[in-house]
Amino acid sequence: MNEEDITESEFYQKYGEPVMEYNRFDGANFVELIQDMQKSVQNESLSADLQQLIDLTNLAIETYEVEYANEIYKILHDLDYFLLRYRIEDVGKYTKDGSCGTVPEYR
Repeated sequence: MNEEDITESEFYQKYGEPVMEYNRFDGANFVELIQDMQKSVQNESLSADLQQLIDLTNLAIETYEVEYANEIYKILHDLDYFLLRYRIEDVGKYTKDGSCGTVPEYR
């Protein structure tokens, strides 16, 4: 840059190479995947959760706000429990509720 008396942006424009990388796991492809899954869902509650995933992902793409990624995580975490049908018999031995002496009843 000093030898040619050019700015940093001029240097990169002259000598730099654009870097393009396709990421099949980007936000847009995630939205497409969820939309495709949503077409076959008949449960209104699950469909609403999937729509919320779509909406939050679009907001995360537009704003880069971490709060949207956190909300996406919470929904996916809840769906994990819903879809795999964990019951207290499955996870109870790994958890402990120290707030009371009884184990809550799960349905």
